[in-house]
Amino acid sequence: MNKNLGIEITAVMLLTVGRSIANNLAAIYWLGDPPIRPFGYFQFTECLRGLYLIGLVLFIVSLKKESWTELGLTTSFGIKDILIALFLIFMTMLVWIVVASLIEKLGFIAFQKPHSPFVGPSAAGESLWIGVSAVVVGFGEELLIRGYLISRLLRVCGPKRSVIYSSLLFSGWHISQGVFSVVHTFIWGLVYGWTFTKIRRLYPFALAHAINNMIAFLWA
Repeated sequence: MNKNLGIEITAVMLLTVGRSIANNLAAIYWLGDPPIRPFGYFQFTECLRGLYLIGLVLFIVSLKKESWTELGLTTSFGIKDILIALFLIFMTMLVWIVVASLIEKLGFIAFQKPHSPFVGPSAAGESLWIGVSAVVVGFGEELLIRGYLISRLLRVCGPKRSVIYSSLLFSGWHISQGVFSVVHTFIWGLVYGWTFTKIRRLYPFALAHAINNMIAFLWA
């Protein structure tokens, strides 16, 4: 791996995923389970986190005078992106059901529904926050993991290792949500990562991620 590229990737991951994992592990160690946060506070801080991810990635790419198209940021968004997003949601769900059923059948893990990280909305208007934060966070996380990380890893290793490494980081990012979320997001990362190496368009992944977040928040 090019030394400068390796330093860049490591620094970006430490400032984003690494920082989040460290905070989550500290919360689990000291508090047992991360505290349930007020609804408005959680959604607001999630939006800030998403904007931070977007700003950091675009700043680095712009600083290096690279094209945003390498991140999968094309100029158009159309029905094709919506269809791909639906395909991603369906395939992730299908693979997850098969893998989770097999794991439970073999007796390795008994999956439990992850706890909600926030107090539910008390008014209909507050539910709009879920949509806003889901879109911002979905775009930010996809820009970082698929758009930035996989694009960088593809320069130094093959598609298989790029997808696996990015999926491991993506699942570790969700460690505070329990084994269910860690395994689920690893499967999610494999499906999204493999597909991204084939089409290199970010919008379908951001849309699918946002829809998944909205479903997860409402389900929680």
